[in-house]
Amino acid sequence: MFKLTFIIAIIVLFNSSVFAQDGEITFRNADAYADINLMIGGINQNLSKNSLIAQYNTANQVNAYNGNLSYVNGLSLGCNLKFGYFINDKKTIAIESGLFFMSQQGFLTLDSFHTEYKSTDKNKKVFRQVLTGKNIVEQINAANYNIPIILHLQKRSSKKIYVALDAGILVNVGFQNNYNSNASFNYEAIYSYGSNNIAVYDASPKPSSEDVLLTYSQFVKEKGTGTIQKYFDSYYKKGYNVGWNVPVNNNTGKVLFKNGSIGYIIEPSLIFHVKETLYINAGIYYISQSFTNYENTTQHRITDVVGSYNTLLSNINSISNTNVGVKLGFKILLGSTKNDDIRSIYLY
Repeated sequence: MFKLTFIIAIIVLFNSSVFAQDGEITFRNADAYADINLMIGGINQNLSKNSLIAQYNTANQVNAYNGNLSYVNGLSLGCNLKFGYFINDKKTIAIESGLFFMSQQGFLTLDSFHTEYKSTDKNKKVFRQVLTGKNIVEQINAANYNIPIILHLQKRSSKKIYVALDAGILVNVGFQNNYNSNASFNYEAIYSYGSNNIAVYDASPKPSSEDVLLTYSQFVKEKGTGTIQKYFDSYYKKGYNVGWNVPVNNNTGKVLFKNGSIGYIIEPSLIFHVKETLYINAGIYYISQSFTNYENTTQHRITDVVGSYNTLLSNINSISNTNVGVKLGFKILLGSTKNDDIRSIYLY
């Protein structure tokens, strides 16, 4: 109710004589215009996400740590092309629509990740898999396509300057995120054997002294020759799922989010008269949008087999996107004149 009252009050203000100037021109030369703007701003994302460690067998997990997943350093570059049509005689209120594209870049960061859980190796032996990752960064390049439906209000404040306010909705028709990850993981293994030398799962936080350890600590204890990578590679070749600081195989890809979501945009601006049919816009904008992931985000392990990888985006249910920045563009009058004395539609 408050929002509706606010919008009505703004319309009344812009359609009144509060800003009236002496010698107003009572005729206009066009009912429509094209509006083209470039936009640049910062992005903040609030992520609704699943626990990364919840994707594993939580009943048998030990020493698990989820880490902090966040979106940082967001930047948006946008361009819109709108067509407006005035709906009142004073040419103070118009409806606009068109196309709005934004190229958005940011980084998903995961400071740390660790889990130990029950698994089975290539030789069908049960063991404890130990996974560790640190400082994982995904560069995200998103393509955001929208159809704007805008209420445009304007009023002359001086001979060459006009005050305007655009407010409306953005109907999203596409939101694709391309990622490039620097992820690498440590894969360690702990084997425990019961009666008849059958492999069993040891779920105690601290491994038994009788367990067979394929871990970094064991490498240090044995003072093995060569590098830690060669140490783990030798066991990997024997069928063990181990490795050290292994880069992921599929570090690039794309994730689609559902289209059809409704966002909101507000753009206060100043319009400067350049010549009869050309005007320059300069202002600021605020955009709020939400997106939902297409995929089932409860079925993606970030990694399990050595070198495998599922993007951090796969564990995000939805994104609330806030975009604030500045815009610069121009308006061009369309249509034939109504009088030989050609004047701007912004003069009244």
